[in-house]
Amino acid sequence: MHRPSNVDDFSSLEKITHTLLGISKKIPLFFPVHPRTDKQLKQFQLYELLDKAQEITLSSPMPYIPFMNLVLHAKMVLTDSGGIQEETTYLGIPCLTLRPNTERPITISQGTNRLCAINNLESAVNDVLKSSNSNQKRPDLWDGNTAKRVIQCIYSMLCISS
Repeated sequence: MHRPSNVDDFSSLEKITHTLLGISKKIPLFFPVHPRTDKQLKQFQLYELLDKAQEITLSSPMPYIPFMNLVLHAKMVLTDSGGIQEETTYLGIPCLTLRPNTERPITISQGTNRLCAINNLESAVNDVLKSSNSNQKRPDLWDGNTAKRVIQCIYSMLCISS
């Protein structure tokens, strides 16, 4: 969570904070706090609310591999970032994106991502917790064979047989 629309406006960040506190009564939360978010939480005097919550673990930003290990074992991911939408789709992990739009629409149409407004966050989390994720599949061509297809395309363009 780091986008200005979510963290620079007091009422938005306050609503997100209180929603996270409510969600943490149902499931434990791990929150790697982006520097911008950390600054705003402290400026708006909301950081302590999250820090004192029994079922919320705050951390500084994490290296990619340990972060992806957390994502892989998560019940769901809440984000406003772009890349995480793709990673959760690839891994089959439900993702709620706190934004009105996405530059990665395939993660919604064929993946595990769902756009969510701040006011609907808690009900969206409840929906994810109640639903089975077993019907999700990776989008076509997200099979790990992209490099092979690119090489085949280059060979074809150069009239080289593979």
